[in-house]
Amino acid sequence: HSVGDVLFSGKGQFSFAPINYTVTLVKTGPVEPGKFSFQAFGGLGYTSRDGSMRVIGRLDHSGITATSRTCTVNNASQSVRINANEQELDRVGEYGKKTDFSISLSNCPAGITKVTAQMNGVADVGNGDVSVFANTNGTARGVGIEIGTAEGTVVTPNALAAVSWNVTDSTIARNYGFYARLKRTGVLKTGSVNSTVQVLFNYE
Repeated sequence: HSVGDVLFSGKGQFSFAPINYTVTLVKTGPVEPGKFSFQAFGGLGYTSRDGSMRVIGRLDHSGITATSRTCTVNNASQSVRINANEQELDRVGEYGKKTDFSISLSNCPAGITKVTAQMNGVADVGNGDVSVFANTNGTARGVGIEIGTAEGTVVTPNALAAVSWNVTDSTIARNYGFYARLKRTGVLKTGSVNSTVQVLFNYE
């Protein structure tokens, strides 16, 4: 039939066969587990002889449950000590020695094929180097904190999915290795270094 065709006419009651439809959910941000519904997105109606539109049904949906697939972070809070001397940081762009640390995941659900990590904190904008974290709570100046993976990938502060690992059900639960080190970013003043970085894991 084409638009404008008359499908039926007359008086009385009419019934229609069930209408099947498919709903595709699109991820637009972090998924929070829970149950949700959405408003009507379509309807069924007809035009009466007087030209008015009569709605006899609508399409909506409720009772969709979103579940969160996540792992347990075993060492969720830890302190990493980083040391460097003036000889190692004798000019801008030089690095101190690496300090290794790891974050362990366990109790992971089946079916995850990729793990990504995002590290949130204050970038060293004041010294013009946004690839390192700023020394926000220490007395030293002219240094930032670089964090990278054991494989050698530098983690950019606040970057979405800054680093990732392809995993299987048998390899996802393990220690994920990282390092931290100081980087000279400006005029050096010795002192303490202290900063807080939050690690966010996402699973696909």
